[in-house]
Amino acid sequence: KIYSTTEEAFWRADTLFKAHVPAMGYAVYYLNDDWVPPEEQMKLTPDSPDSLVHAIPYAGYRTANDREVTVLESDLYRLEFELHTGYLISFRDLRTGEELITGRAAVPVVIDEYGHDIWSHGKTYFTDQLARFSDAEVSVTESGPIRATVKVVSRYNRSTLTQYFSLEPGRELLRVRAEVDWHEKHKMLKIAWPMNVRSPKAYYEIPFGVIERPVNGEEEPGLQWTAVKGCNGGFALINSDTYSSSVQDNVIYHTVVRSPIYGDGGGPRTAESEFTDQGARKFSYALMPVGDSWAPVIRTARVLNKPLTSVLETWHTELVEYQPEDVRTRALNTLHAGPLSDRPYSALQISASNVMLSACKRSEDGSGMILRLYETDGLETPVTVSGDLMRVPLQTVFTPWSVCTFYLADDASEWKEVLLTEYDL
Repeated sequence: KIYSTTEEAFWRADTLFKAHVPAMGYAVYYLNDDWVPPEEQMKLTPDSPDSLVHAIPYAGYRTANDREVTVLESDLYRLEFELHTGYLISFRDLRTGEELITGRAAVPVVIDEYGHDIWSHGKTYFTDQLARFSDAEVSVTESGPIRATVKVVSRYNRSTLTQYFSLEPGRELLRVRAEVDWHEKHKMLKIAWPMNVRSPKAYYEIPFGVIERPVNGEEEPGLQWTAVKGCNGGFALINSDTYSSSVQDNVIYHTVVRSPIYGDGGGPRTAESEFTDQGARKFSYALMPVGDSWAPVIRTARVLNKPLTSVLETWHTELVEYQPEDVRTRALNTLHAGPLSDRPYSALQISASNVMLSACKRSEDGSGMILRLYETDGLETPVTVSGDLMRVPLQTVFTPWSVCTFYLADDASEWKEVLLTEYDL
């Protein structure tokens, strides 16, 4: 017998499983009633010998002479967290043995910007370091088999920064979920990542492309990521809900919050002045290696900034006590019917990884469909766009770094390229 009630929907918020969702589509997953209480789940998962990812807290006595750490490890990476600061002191690639950082990393740095107004007129550098968050508490919150997570809570004055560092098996991605409770004035918070990159160059995402900028510490606007690349590879820092950063040589400084006075254009500062970015704020970021193509970075940045939408719904069956899978599936569809099939659906599929979708919509005049795509790696690229939404597949060739808009009228059998404004070329 399979059954579910609305109350059981709450514990599913703590359920983690791997899912495959087609591009621009959806997939349906059913959770059965073989429920295990949380206390029993914890007995089954931590430090499982079969798990490729785990976290190991330091549980011994601390002394002035020990250098023990908390470890976060997958089949690809090993991270070591310093206990009293919460900083990363090692970030190692287990495949090569190479250390990926050149000093303490994930360091929250406090910047003095008393001499800046809210717009920082005429000032493009935020480099006057006052202090660092420290006085940390490091703990393990998850330990495989699907994900392992280390929680770091650090402090400065009356401000607190909480970061959750997570690894998953087989993924070249360190993901960080964070919340800062910020109560500083005329100060900025940056998180420093000194990456092991020789002869570094800095790259930033811009609309429909990538731009190289100096590694001189100047503050730069960014869309969804910043990267440093050199003769021995590189790393990208993907950001969500934060909008600028700076790169000084091989160090990425990820800008999180700043607290000038509202509307401060050089006028008098009084005790009644109000400051920006006060209180709690959530954000997230991730680190991943960079190869010859920007496409994986762009795709990962999109996932971080536009996370998968999950619709949690209960289903109720009365007597599906039965045998074959096809009978069970038909029964479930009947008992909780809707306009969508529970078969996977993929609206659009793009044959070339370096061609990205920017827009899929009805035309402004309502007479057809619009697709806007762009090429990310500076390569001439043939591409086919197909999928369940595509009445007519699109086949074309992209020139390097091109941005193209295509129109298919409702009564047409061929796509045509149009201007960005949707007028004819």
